[in-house]
Amino acid sequence: MSRIGNGRSKNLNRLLQRFQLLILRVATISFGTLENIQKNHGPTVSHWEDFSYSEATTGSH
Repeated sequence: MSRIGNGRSKNLNRLLQRFQLLILRVATISFGTLENIQKNHGPTVSHWEDFSYSEATTGSH
C-alpha cells in the first residue's frame, strides 16, 4: 500500500516539474513578446505594470 503511494507521488512530482518548466518557458516567451511590443509601440502600452520600469531603464520616449 505504501509502495504504491510512494510511486504515485514520485510520478506526480515528475509531472509537476515538467509542468513548472513548461510554465516557465511560456512565461519567458510571453514576456519577450511583451518587451518587443513595448519597444515597437512605446507609450501606447502604458497600461502594463512593468512599463514604468522599462521607461526608467530606457529613458522617456
